[in-house]
Amino acid sequence: MHKFSQVYDLSRQLLAAKCFKKWSDHYQSALEALFADGGPADGHAEVLDSLRDTLSRQPPSAIKLRNQPAPKPPTGEDLANLVIRYAKLSQDDPTKGLDDRAAFLKMLKHFYFVSRAGNQVVWVADSPSAYSKYTYDLFKGKTERSIADACKQNHEVFGETGRKLFSDALSLARKWSMDAYAKLSTPDENTKKVAKRWFLSENDSDLDLDHFCKITLMGQFKLISSACNDTRIIFADDPIERTNSKRDPYASTHYEGHEKMRVIYISKPYLEFAKQKRDGSMPKLWHAAKTIIHELAHKELGAEDKRYGWKGIKPGMKPGARRGTQETFEVFETLTNADSYGFFAVDLAGAIPAADFREVYR
Repeated sequence: MHKFSQVYDLSRQLLAAKCFKKWSDHYQSALEALFADGGPADGHAEVLDSLRDTLSRQPPSAIKLRNQPAPKPPTGEDLANLVIRYAKLSQDDPTKGLDDRAAFLKMLKHFYFVSRAGNQVVWVADSPSAYSKYTYDLFKGKTERSIADACKQNHEVFGETGRKLFSDALSLARKWSMDAYAKLSTPDENTKKVAKRWFLSENDSDLDLDHFCKITLMGQFKLISSACNDTRIIFADDPIERTNSKRDPYASTHYEGHEKMRVIYISKPYLEFAKQKRDGSMPKLWHAAKTIIHELAHKELGAEDKRYGWKGIKPGMKPGARRGTQETFEVFETLTNADSYGFFAVDLAGAIPAADFREVYR
């Protein structure tokens, strides 16, 4: 499996086969309602917290008796044994492997409903940081002991701080993309200036900037802002990419044809944006929001990574540069460059710190 939609679809198939009915009619029906066609149904999100509680509850031996010291919290082994126990109780045929049911339960333990803003719901599919594959692939064909060992891993990649960051960054990306769309529909001089800065060269003096903003860019930001306002956005860990030492992006996404749900895959460097000052503010929250706009430009517009901001994305030929080399970033590339859309939206909002602007606009 290479994307969360595959995990989601297999989970729906298992539920259709009544995978948990033997253990619990309640969880079977509640999870069927949650795993709706097209994406999770927020009206049934409470089953995730209920199931996490069930999978984290202290075993009966840990109940405090009178005049006895308080029991210790459950160990990783205790928690793993609970997953194994309920996976076994779900089996129709105890002679068959329990890998798929254990994998489903373990995935559910790290799947979260995070926030709601109006009609929009944010979900996060976290993973234990020790995992290099999605649980279905990781547990497939493994022995009970191997699965139990894997279930002992509970330290999550994102954690609560990361989950909050995604929600806050999406709110900011939504505001900036909607503002960009509105400003491009009736562009003032500043909007035209910022549009030219990120998408055209200084020599394009004869271009009709009004038409460029209203027709070209406004249409693009209509799609991006619509995506930012989607009723359902999922932030997910990609354990395969996360453990691939050759790649270390902030985030990634799959184009519309490859993944219909709006899923944004978060990489470790993105979590650096969650660092806070003493007053609780996140000075890199703007960068986190910019990255979401960047990723939605990939998914909604088919934009590519022609050039990242840290390489300098000021449009046009550099003095003395040869055409077609890494030294140039030509105007015809800007409208298919995801970072150009991200930095345009942030700049139009007046949110790029001066030092970051100097690094990028060169």
